[in-house]
Amino acid sequence: MNRMSSASNYCVIQRMRDYMYRVAPRDGSVVALIQNGLPTYQAVGREGVQFDAREFQWIGSVAPTVEAMITMEASNIRTVEDAKKREVIAGSNGASGITYMYPLMMNDMLGTRFKMVTGYPGSGQLNLAMERGEVDARNNSWTSIKSTKPNWIKDKLIHVLVYSGPPQDDLPGVPHFLEMIQNPEDRAVARVVTSGGSLGRPFTVAPGVPTDRVAALRTAFTDMLKDPEFIKDATSMRIELQPISHQELKKVIDDLFATPDHLKERARKYFN
Repeated sequence: MNRMSSASNYCVIQRMRDYMYRVAPRDGSVVALIQNGLPTYQAVGREGVQFDAREFQWIGSVAPTVEAMITMEASNIRTVEDAKKREVIAGSNGASGITYMYPLMMNDMLGTRFKMVTGYPGSGQLNLAMERGEVDARNNSWTSIKSTKPNWIKDKLIHVLVYSGPPQDDLPGVPHFLEMIQNPEDRAVARVVTSGGSLGRPFTVAPGVPTDRVAALRTAFTDMLKDPEFIKDATSMRIELQPISHQELKKVIDDLFATPDHLKERARKYFN
């Protein structure tokens, strides 16, 4: 049932993206905040994609997404090496999406032994399952953990096994996922799968919007991120600001599509 729900969510998001690409006015009046995995869906050849992410005109992103694989203290799984020694129950929203593919990649590329349990309808229910001991581990964004479950960190109730994304000062000594992967081709595949994190929550307008209007939107976005009132509101909401420019977003997507085809084909297995 949850697999169908995940597929339905993907279709809704894709329809929005297709609308932006094919239907939306080309006057700069429609700006989209897209799901950051969609360019990867296109790059790996997922069926039904009717857009070209390389043609969108990117505005910017508030911050990258840092993915973290965490375990509860009660599980006694504190490192990747521990997760290689015995089976570890990991929860997921469904059999697609980063909460599922991240531990699956760890099994394939690092030799961990996560056993996936799917069907949790949302992040809150999955966190509750962690606290009840129904599951021992899950993937989540580090920002989300810090904003929704600060007590887990304060009271040392969790361990972060690995993370992916830019370096984090508050994760000292935690290994980076890509750096742990020994095989270069495996590492390239993992980079494809996790590339959405480098986009964060990206804003874009459709192809064909006049360049002067795109430039105005980009300037406004940059100015917004510097505005003291915006920064104050973001801080009060525990939203971290690590702005990503439109040039950086474009480079992430260009690098993604430049990945050799046989590696993108391997990455496709994680996007069921």
